[in-house]
Amino acid sequence: MFGGRDYHIHTGHIGCGGNTATVAQIFRRCGELGLASIAITDHLNRLDQLDQHKAIRADIENNSTDMEVFFGVELDIPPHMAPLPYNKVIKENLGFHFAIGGVHGTYLDTYDLTTLIDLQHQAMCKTAADPLIDVVVHPWWFSKNEFDKKGFPWFDDLSVVPQDLHLEFIRTAVANETAIEINAGAIYCNPTYSDRFKEQYNDYVQLMVSEGARLSVCSDAHSLDHLERALVAEDILTNIGVPEESLWHPAQGRSMRILEQ
Repeated sequence: MFGGRDYHIHTGHIGCGGNTATVAQIFRRCGELGLASIAITDHLNRLDQLDQHKAIRADIENNSTDMEVFFGVELDIPPHMAPLPYNKVIKENLGFHFAIGGVHGTYLDTYDLTTLIDLQHQAMCKTAADPLIDVVVHPWWFSKNEFDKKGFPWFDDLSVVPQDLHLEFIRTAVANETAIEINAGAIYCNPTYSDRFKEQYNDYVQLMVSEGARLSVCSDAHSLDHLERALVAEDILTNIGVPEESLWHPAQGRSMRILEQ
């Protein structure tokens, strides 16, 4: 175990988490689990959600805990160049400590595996190179519901992604000091992924470590009963031999350094 950390947690403020996922209840449950360092990271998809993020920050400030707590934000980074509802001014005005971001869909209406992989890879590298983003979320996660609705064959074999793309993404993250998320909820506790896929993902994580990447541990909890998944992620990293120095902490993020300037 690595001391208990979880840097991707959702509340009920924006509908990301369930109604019981209040900041107070998250603090209580994380304390029961023995976590020492956590972050609240609700989605920011539109500028009209900024007031809700102010309320989240106020909740964090008004609830006491012995844990180290950070105020983060999760962004969707599509492969096209649409402007994000996030910039340096917003970050400073809202007081976000850091941002996590990544892809949340296939961005395809017609199935083509080569195009799907290329779009994901482009968006992941774009996220890793963005100076406002500290962590790339759940690489190679997909929504089974989206695949089923579109009639796409399920993405359950990580070996279809060429090794050179894995290396390009990881090296882009390392060069830009961007962490890569190890997301228990999206991958390891996700029943739609096979044991084979999860073993392939272990190999992928070990490749990240061999290339010098920093890994952000998280549950991606959308309800209180998901919070224990952060411990699952830590156990997996321990079991596959990931050293503690490979784990990321928000104080290492570029967003924290910008706020301190």
